[in-house]
Amino acid sequence: MHSTYLRQLHSHGAFLGTAVGESLGLARQGLTRQSAIRYYGPDPLRYQLLPGFGIYGENTKLGFLFIQSLLNSRNDFDGLKQAFRWRLSWYPLSLSCNLSNSTLRAGARSWLMRFGLRSGTKSTDSAFASRAIYSGVVMQGTGHRLLNWAEEATRLTHHSEIATNCARVYCTLSSFACMRPKAFEPLEALELACNYTTDSELKEKLQQLVPFLSAKRGPRAVAKHFGWRTKIPAHCVATTVMATYCFLRFPKDFEKAVSSAVLLGGETAVLGASVGGLVGAHIGNERLPENLTSALRGYPHGLPWMERLASRVAQWPHGADDLAIAPALSSAPLLQVASNILLWPASLYHGSRRWIARVQS
Repeated sequence: MHSTYLRQLHSHGAFLGTAVGESLGLARQGLTRQSAIRYYGPDPLRYQLLPGFGIYGENTKLGFLFIQSLLNSRNDFDGLKQAFRWRLSWYPLSLSCNLSNSTLRAGARSWLMRFGLRSGTKSTDSAFASRAIYSGVVMQGTGHRLLNWAEEATRLTHHSEIATNCARVYCTLSSFACMRPKAFEPLEALELACNYTTDSELKEKLQQLVPFLSAKRGPRAVAKHFGWRTKIPAHCVATTVMATYCFLRFPKDFEKAVSSAVLLGGETAVLGASVGGLVGAHIGNERLPENLTSALRGYPHGLPWMERLASRVAQWPHGADDLAIAPALSSAPLLQVASNILLWPASLYHGSRRWIARVQS
């Protein structure tokens, strides 16, 4: 593993990158590329859910839920599962305005596990992506242990094999990005991700990215090649492939990587969060665009809270209390509920615009 300073740098970068990327893509979520441009303009690097302020959503929140559970785990996976299920069971009650059906079902099943029901759902969405990225950052360089934790953490909400394979890709890429902050080779990272993938469809699509990377083609050409001309579908294979390409095409340029992902249309919140998290993990928080990070909100889990979380993660699992008390940061649940309620009007407004755009198309 890296030194404490570098682990904090890359962790903080991943947290901020995910939050900024998702905030940029959230208002355009589900829209075709053309509809998004018609409603919001061609520049995706502006916060539009709440103009002027970055408001992140479920992908980032579930990532933070995972990290808090990891800190509570005492470096034991059974402890992680118990902590995550407990937090997930209460998460839907926070009244988050962009709660997905899969997360709602997973939260409900976390309550029913007391009666022997299996956790997780068969969903193939990508709500697990941020968890996989954070796993790679926190446990970088630990080999198969890293992948095992990422897989098992994914199965807590998604027990389809394709989801765990996609999680392997995200985890491998983020770990490699942290371990190679300078001598980063996109084709080497892609080959490594392919080697750790056992799903034939996902592996085949990832391997098809090689000529596009070699020729330095834009992400839109890749999306067109796979038949995703107007928007990226919600299936985790599609979002994983395109997030991988946008990151590997612009691994050190946060603005180009995220903007190219968000402009693809469709699953823009997932793409923005995933690409932003991967680039942020690679370059660290200090090289992220200051105009975007300074406008980021998410009270009570705003900028100071993320910085403290990165500092705490940098010590895990060798901090003085990790094997005894294992404290996480304060989650301030009542403040989360209040903050979410205040965001409902803006979310409903943009949701109605997306619905009208779908009807018109």
